Amino acid sequence: MTNATDGMTAVMERALSRSAEALSRFLGDRMLRPAHLALTNHKLVELPVVWGSEDTAVAAIALEVGGDLDGYLVLTIPMESLELFLKPLLGEFDVDANEELADSALGELGNVVGSAFLNDLADRFSLRIKPSPPAVVRDMIGALLATLAAALAADERQELPVVRAQLTGNGNGEECNAYLLWIPGHSDLERLERLA
Repeated sequence: MTNATDGMTAVMERALSRSAEALSRFLGDRMLRPAHLALTNHKLVELPVVWGSEDTAVAAIALEVGGDLDGYLVLTIPMESLELFLKPLLGEFDVDANEELADSALGELGNVVGSAFLNDLADRFSLRIKPSPPAVVRDMIGALLATLAAALAADERQELPVVRAQLTGNGNGEECNAYLLWIPGHSDLERLERLA
């Protein structure tokens, strides 16, 4: 999918727009929109650097996708932006002192974004898609994606399609960014492209 068709790009843009709308409603005062959509193929060893710098500290919410589509959906939020996403939900809040509550809120953010994205695909193509409960992790983005690459290697996948986009916006004059990564099953994008 290095050269994604216009049809497939439009499908992903619509699903990402639904995610941005759902997240904006959930956060109340932060209007987000999708940006920098890319549909590419990568060798498994390239996955840890798919976002560029490996040493960016992030909070990540991962969903394993099952049913008629497979793969992993990961929402990452740079640690420097984390408070901007949690404050509308939790008010003035010390993330370090209340990690369990922060992780619960992050899990809900992942559910909102992931469900909106997957539900748009499910409704459009009449698919049954079942995401797992969200897993919340704080780590460097390179280490997180290396762990994901190891899980994919167990499935003997050496090259994989990757859908990635930035969700960006601001509230109260502050810019906030999150990043959505979908690594679909081996032939899922080709299947969706045929249905589009």
